[in-house]
Amino acid sequence: MEFGSWSVLMVTFLLVVHIAQGGIVLSAVVHLSHVSGARWRADIAPHAHKTGFLFPLALALLIILLAAPENTFPYYADADIHLNAWHNYTFLVTREVIMLLLVTWVSFVFVWANERHDRNPSPKTQKTLTLTAALVLLMYVLYGTLLAWDFEMTLTPGWHSPMYSAYFFVSNFHMYLGIFVVSAYVLRSLSGTPVLTDNTFNYLAQMLLGFTLLWVYTFFAQFLTMWYGNLPEEVGRLYTMMYEDADQRKGAAPLASLFWWFVVLKSFIPFSLLIFAFVRHTPAMTAFVGLLIFTGTALERYTWIASSYSTHFPLTAQFDLLVILVVSVLVLLSWRAGIWAEPRLYQQFLGKEDAE
Repeated sequence: MEFGSWSVLMVTFLLVVHIAQGGIVLSAVVHLSHVSGARWRADIAPHAHKTGFLFPLALALLIILLAAPENTFPYYADADIHLNAWHNYTFLVTREVIMLLLVTWVSFVFVWANERHDRNPSPKTQKTLTLTAALVLLMYVLYGTLLAWDFEMTLTPGWHSPMYSAYFFVSNFHMYLGIFVVSAYVLRSLSGTPVLTDNTFNYLAQMLLGFTLLWVYTFFAQFLTMWYGNLPEEVGRLYTMMYEDADQRKGAAPLASLFWWFVVLKSFIPFSLLIFAFVRHTPAMTAFVGLLIFTGTALERYTWIASSYSTHFPLTAQFDLLVILVVSVLVLLSWRAGIWAEPRLYQQFLGKEDAE
């Protein structure tokens, strides 16, 4: 299997698992903010929790990737590369599967604690919910770090960046906020009823703007440090994405356009739009920005993964298109299952008269 095409499958896994986590993380963040005055948790939680239905799909994709180690991790096929204990394949499989199962369990415990507190609010249920919310955020950081190291950073043996894990999970939560706004707007358009209030769309737009700035910080904190130091062992991977054979004199690399596009889609365009109040107060415009951010993140993940071993342009092979089609259908079915499992969302989706 050509690594560039296989990279499309790796990207879909990373997107799915971070969307699955993202809804729970957003609800946890809003709950912890609620302690200091936020009033929109009840509007967010029923919709955000539905992403938990994607965890089985994420596990299935992970198993497929781990079942083909030489496709997923090309360094296993190169006998000349010395691998340390971290790359022991049994250890890699064990930590990835256990961590995903643990994150899934913590996420569903948080959803249970949230529903328990909503039914019978008390200081005890409030304390339990707050503790599980903090645990959700901790697991998001730990698992995001593990995914960043295993599926992106160490794909080039010997290359490392102290900032990479922070840059990785900030970028993926940025992506989740974007796709959450898009899904809420689509659900609102199909049902004809306000799934989220206009004020909530405005709050989400402000979060998108904040995470756009945070993504810019983590990206350039990593990029500029390496570029300025210009150490071959550090800057080489960046130059591989930007220049032919990592050599500035040979012109742009085959995937260089993807590199610059994800920078533009995740920073310049969102910032240029979201700084205006009328954009943040217009749900359709906010959803458009969210779609751009999601697209930029998909390109970002593909560029980091594929550029180390391949010059394959995404969506130019049948396998690429098949993966996107199948995973998209499964994501939509999972999303629909989440809607059908929540009476409030079910009524909003079909309309109260039809639901009755």
